[in-house]
Amino acid sequence: MSTVILLCALALQAPRVEARKETLRFASGARATIHYRRQPAARPEPTRIVVRTTDGKKVSWNLRRDVMTVTSPGARPAPRRRYRGDERVLTFVRGPSGSGKSHLARQIKQELGERAVILAGDDYFMEGERYVWTRAKYDASKPWNRDRAARAMDSGQLPIIDNTHVTPEQMALQAQQALEHGYRFRWRNVHTPWATDAEQLSRRNSHGTPRPAIDAMVESFKRHQQLNPAEILKASPR
Repeated sequence: MSTVILLCALALQAPRVEARKETLRFASGARATIHYRRQPAARPEPTRIVVRTTDGKKVSWNLRRDVMTVTSPGARPAPRRRYRGDERVLTFVRGPSGSGKSHLARQIKQELGERAVILAGDDYFMEGERYVWTRAKYDASKPWNRDRAARAMDSGQLPIIDNTHVTPEQMALQAQQALEHGYRFRWRNVHTPWATDAEQLSRRNSHGTPRPAIDAMVESFKRHQQLNPAEILKASPR
């Protein structure tokens, strides 16, 4: 009897698990509902993301099982398809300039197979063999990169986005885009020994990135090592 009473007392003292949800509007006009499971004073844990696109498609991502269900508009009952594993996934490669992202992107491509395609942010700045960065080019590169990622997903490829992505804001729009295409998104951090060593990065990066810019990248990368999909989707896009 005393054991039963003790267990009941412990159950009453345990923190109550709360569930909540919030709604976002994507840049495209699509609506997303993020469902959370959390405990008081703990970091909210997203469990499911449901997106309704402007053309009537419903995309539901069960984060615990890592399963995505896509329901297409049209006849009733609406056709549904489930995707698991690497069937439909967009991968962000994350790390400061010179940290080894291109090498990691090639490794991921080998893991994913022939459907994988590397989309490097640097491609837009190449003029022949020369890398030419300007602010105007940088601004123009963003929609260009999103457009080719959309084309890759439309054709059933698995995009690997090779760019710095040191903050959630830098991934937000393409993460939204992935969900609207019925793709999950994930990220892989570079873990080379020099990934957060600004001095080594300055020597290794081949594009002449100024040291203050590298210092800022390193600080952002270190600050955002632990992320979840909700934090990326809710970030203000850059």
